Amino acid sequence: MHKFEIIEHAADVGLRVYGKDYKELFLNAAWGACALLVDDLPSERDTRPVELTASTIEDLLVDWLNELVSLFYAEKFLPKDIEIQIHQEESSCELVAELIGGQYDPYTQKVNMEVKAATHHKLHIEQKEEYLETQIIFDV
Repeated sequence: MHKFEIIEHAADVGLRVYGKDYKELFLNAAWGACALLVDDLPSERDTRPVELTASTIEDLLVDWLNELVSLFYAEKFLPKDIEIQIHQEESSCELVAELIGGQYDPYTQKVNMEVKAATHHKLHIEQKEEYLETQIIFDV
């Protein structure tokens, strides 16, 4: 099973992401988002904690990807490794993660595309027989 694949979508770009569970799906979506931004991830030097809460798992996925995009543009930070936990309850979902990574260097690393944000457009996490699958569209 692939982790993710980049898909074209009108004037935007998307990812089709796969995972055996929500944790793997969220990790693979993060690596897909990073691949949209740059080719090479930085060496590990720093950590960033991330805690997010949302009402649905789809909202949590969008918030998670937008947090990664925000860290990239605001702090020039990209993860090299991610430790993540996802908790679901009836009325809310929570993500707790530690990002281990560093600064990307705009002088030595080329940005692949200017990603503005992950969107909710046609976002649905689908349970297949042995894995989860979703499609995420990013504004570029």
